[in-house]
Amino acid sequence: MVERDILVRDILVFVEEPSAYEIARAVARKLGLLERVTILTHQGAGDLERSLANKIANDPLPNSKFLILRDADNKDCRALKRDIRERVPRGKRARTVVRIVCQELEAWYLAQPDALVAAGALARQIPKKVLNANADAIGDPKRLFLSLAHDKGQIEHARRIGPELDILSTQSASFRHFVSGLRKLAEMQ
Repeated sequence: MVERDILVRDILVFVEEPSAYEIARAVARKLGLLERVTILTHQGAGDLERSLANKIANDPLPNSKFLILRDADNKDCRALKRDIRERVPRGKRARTVVRIVCQELEAWYLAQPDALVAAGALARQIPKKVLNANADAIGDPKRLFLSLAHDKGQIEHARRIGPELDILSTQSASFRHFVSGLRKLAEMQ
């Protein structure tokens, strides 16, 4: 059984916090990849960035693939992606996908109001100007989401919302890129 787990779990997903773990897990489940994915949670973006090179370099499996998911946190997405990619050992870059959440994970929630309703997350209705906006361009999506949501805590919200997210949604480009990144790694030999 242990050997089977080692052979099957060939995709490592690096996330910066427990709520991102919950969302990555829900998406992997919806893609039918949960048995292949191991999600490594960190204590913030700094912890993720400091430790990923060592963890990737020391991964014992030759065919492992890596997905690094980090919030943009009001930084330039392209520059941040390049910086993270530079931290990955050269020999593993071809098997690594970097995805940036624009700006914070809560933007993905706001991009899918039906998921928020199904999860029972909302205490107040989402304003029409938010519904019609590009969710990835919302300046402080966490603050906005928390102002609309029931007080359940970030991790509990992620646990409830994750299973309700539509993996085919096109409302958030960064969410769509995350889903396509997982699919790409799953198809890679």
